Amino acid sequence: MQLSAIIGALIFFTILLVISIGFSVRMNKINHNKTDLIRDAKVEDIEFIFKNILEGSRNGYFHPDLYNVENAKMGLQENIRTIIEENYRLDSNRPDSWAFIYEKNGLPISVLILSRSLTQGFEIWIIATEKEYQNKGYAKELLNFILNNFKNQKTVIEAHCYIKSEIMMKMLKDKGFEQVENNSQNKNVHLTILVKPRDKEINYLITPINKFSIII
Repeated sequence: MQLSAIIGALIFFTILLVISIGFSVRMNKINHNKTDLIRDAKVEDIEFIFKNILEGSRNGYFHPDLYNVENAKMGLQENIRTIIEENYRLDSNRPDSWAFIYEKNGLPISVLILSRSLTQGFEIWIIATEKEYQNKGYAKELLNFILNNFKNQKTVIEAHCYIKSEIMMKMLKDKGFEQVENNSQNKNVHLTILVKPRDKEINYLITPINKFSIII
């Protein structure tokens, strides 16, 4: 009787072990076949980031000088390099800056650059996607990655938006951003800021520049 029970138990645990091993193998296979990932930007991504920021500037999504002024182009390239290598933004003299890449099939297709803001929160400085991959949700995945990393933290996240960045503004609104009036006179950017309703009273978080803001 006891022998039968022992044999039965051994058979049961053997079956469980086989199922467990099979699940592990399938999971490893899925992970190995996965072609999409979000990672830190590398030095070899500089040209990709540079090219897509210039394209965005040409289309009116970023500051026009980045595309039109040769010195600004040179400064942008060096800025991207220091962000990647030293986590430092030269244009705003801010430490704590990072560049994240959405990679598909081994190639970079979208970039998001995050840095400390003047409000002591964080600023989404750049989101840019390779033309053929635009409007397919890759930039949204990068945004979700950032927001999820700040979940449960009382952190302000801002993003400057130019008038033509309509898709970006819609994406931010879909994530809970709201517009708050701003006194900026710059006609190249929207005259509003986004902030969650419950935080409208904390205007000390808003600097005199057009931004999107969210408290997570």
